Amino acid sequence: MRLPCVTYGELIPEVITYNTLRSLVAHGNVQRLKRGGGEGSPALIVYNSLPEKYRKRYEEKYGGTPEDLYKKMNVKERFKTDGEAMAFYEAFEYELNGVQTHLSEGLKEEYTVNASVLNVLIESLDSMRSQEKKLNNPRRALWDIISANSERLRYRSEEERNDGENPVHTLPRNLNRLKDTVREYRPAIEYEGRRYPHNYLSLISGKIGNKNTLKITPEVGELLLAFKRSRNPVFTDRQIFERFNLVELPAHNESLEVKIKNGAAEAVDGGGIRDVETGEVSYMWMPLKSLRSLVRWFNDPEIVKKWYDAEHGEQAARQRFKIGFDTEIASCRDARWEGDGTKLNLYYRDREGKRCTCTVYEVIDTYSEALLGYCISDREDYRQQYNAFCMAVRNTRRKPYEIVTDNQGGAKTKRMQDFMKGISHIAHTTMPNNPQSKTVESVFGRFQQQVLHQVWGFT
Repeated sequence: MRLPCVTYGELIPEVITYNTLRSLVAHGNVQRLKRGGGEGSPALIVYNSLPEKYRKRYEEKYGGTPEDLYKKMNVKERFKTDGEAMAFYEAFEYELNGVQTHLSEGLKEEYTVNASVLNVLIESLDSMRSQEKKLNNPRRALWDIISANSERLRYRSEEERNDGENPVHTLPRNLNRLKDTVREYRPAIEYEGRRYPHNYLSLISGKIGNKNTLKITPEVGELLLAFKRSRNPVFTDRQIFERFNLVELPAHNESLEVKIKNGAAEAVDGGGIRDVETGEVSYMWMPLKSLRSLVRWFNDPEIVKKWYDAEHGEQAARQRFKIGFDTEIASCRDARWEGDGTKLNLYYRDREGKRCTCTVYEVIDTYSEALLGYCISDREDYRQQYNAFCMAVRNTRRKPYEIVTDNQGGAKTKRMQDFMKGISHIAHTTMPNNPQSKTVESVFGRFQQQVLHQVWGFT
């Protein structure tokens, strides 16, 4: 059951005074679903528990109930045309019967409108995700609203909707396909030496251009991916295109022709040659006719997974392609403690004159994001974790229900695992170096951005 909630900031002072609200909560006349604590974690008041006169004041001020406002959030009857998308589709060319061709005017308009509508849907989705905790909504409810918004923007009027004529956009009606479209469209891309805020290529049908006619054999594909993944030297798409056509292709075909002349191979059907001794068949390589076709091949959903980590890093690739799971935030204190260590931006010389640094291990309560215990030492091991959790227990005089750590340092030792199981009901680990899996990573990040950056020596 969903309980629409409001924050103190939305009620005070125009809807209700602070002292009145505090008195109603203290006497149990108004239900408080969550106590406030930490940045981005405000106290929540159950809207339906407010007296009727205060609910009327709220609706007069904001123009509806929290649920009404939630459903209308950032939904625009008229969307703003995406100028970047328009410029992209105006300049886009594809190969048609060996000739570079622009998109038709109808396709330019269709893709530009689809991109503009997707911008509205993504903006709505991001806004609602930031507010979903306040209304206690499950994640699937957000996509139901996004799908409804997409259908709302599909036609200009109810008459056209009933007739099914003249749709404004052609985005998928199916919810799962719409999710996939948003997921592919969202990331920024670089194309033809220019960076675009979204993947406009993903909206172009695979039937257009020579994507389907681009014949890249597995052997050629492995070579192109090797160039794409190379870090020393680093090749641009144009350099890969030119190197393949001017260097690799002539050398490969010439070596096959030499084998035929020397009698070491014989020609077979399909443009290939068979090695006389081994019987292996090799094929002549065909030149790449278009740089754009090569770029589209690199950005194919199945191909991009093979080079993305080399160019953007393992962390970025994991965030883009790995399936994520949603974790509910703790609803009360001591329900979930998290521990994690990080290097300090402090360096010193030891007795032997070597440059050294130190690390800190922090334990937090995810409900309030309060720092409960810590330990500073030269390295992260089970002693450091043990001291940090002991401080947390001493400071709170409580034991947590659940403990979450990463799978690094002393967390992997049996001694530390037995200790954590002894002071909690559940103790488990998450993936290391994955900020999305633990709240403590977010706390570290905000502490660095808001506090440590003021220190002159912080990097």
